[in-house]
Amino acid sequence: MWLFGFFSKKKDTTRFSSIEAFEKLLYENNLSMGKNRSKLYLMLDFSRNLTTNNILNKNNFKYIDGIRLTFHKHDYKFALQCAIDLIKKGYLVCLQPMITDMYSEKELLELIDSINIIKPHALYIVDSFGVMNELQLKKIYGYYSKHLIPDIKIGAHLHNNKGQALHNAFVLCEESRRDIIIDSTINGMGRGAGNVNTEIIIDYLNNTKEYNYNISDILNLCESPLFQISESNYWGYRTEYLIGALIHCHPNYVSFLCSKNLTVGEVSYLLLGLPKEHLDKFDIIYIKSLYYQYMKEKN
Repeated sequence: MWLFGFFSKKKDTTRFSSIEAFEKLLYENNLSMGKNRSKLYLMLDFSRNLTTNNILNKNNFKYIDGIRLTFHKHDYKFALQCAIDLIKKGYLVCLQPMITDMYSEKELLELIDSINIIKPHALYIVDSFGVMNELQLKKIYGYYSKHLIPDIKIGAHLHNNKGQALHNAFVLCEESRRDIIIDSTINGMGRGAGNVNTEIIIDYLNNTKEYNYNISDILNLCESPLFQISESNYWGYRTEYLIGALIHCHPNYVSFLCSKNLTVGEVSYLLLGLPKEHLDKFDIIYIKSLYYQYMKEKN
């Protein structure tokens, strides 16, 4: 099992400001987990002002194993250079092209060709907006399976906006004839509609693939304090996220509008009013302006 955190400079969040901060937390809380511990990864969201110069070589750290590097399509060539630097520094690098379904066949094959050259640990299918159905998922997986060199693992990061994340995870488990990584979270915790449930996917693997995960420990974690968090910060499928998925919009727009106690019809009306250029990148200023203008007209 692999455990992930988020490597970010943002303050006042549960994200880590540096690998040193990540290692310090593990050390101070005696979370090294011994020789047979899970592999530990940090996620790094690529931007063009990102530099790897201040990231020390992996051999300077005791606990971290790798980095998951996320990037948008228009940044992929720059992100791959960043990945090369991280690989040279000794990290296992998992590449996660966000909104993978937006790549054309030509773009996807070009990406795979470039990735075969740098040989990262894994290349992901990322369903950022939870829009993929089984056919779309199999199509992208088919490109990966056929053209990606065997040494590179295939990963999947699936969101539940259409209520299909678990089904799609099962499809990949059955489809795959090579090493595959399925991202999952306890109780499906995740942005908006959430992600694949760890407790469900490991039960499936135990029963169909002869794995031996200890589901009791996972189920214990599904209770407090996670339950208390979910009560005050809801995640999971709801109709509003389906509407967002149907128009391929960033789920944070849906989350923002849902926090305003609007009806499903009102959320739908405002989402359908989003210009195409605003859909895939969350703009808090724009959505606030749209909301306040709607409320002004309504009242």
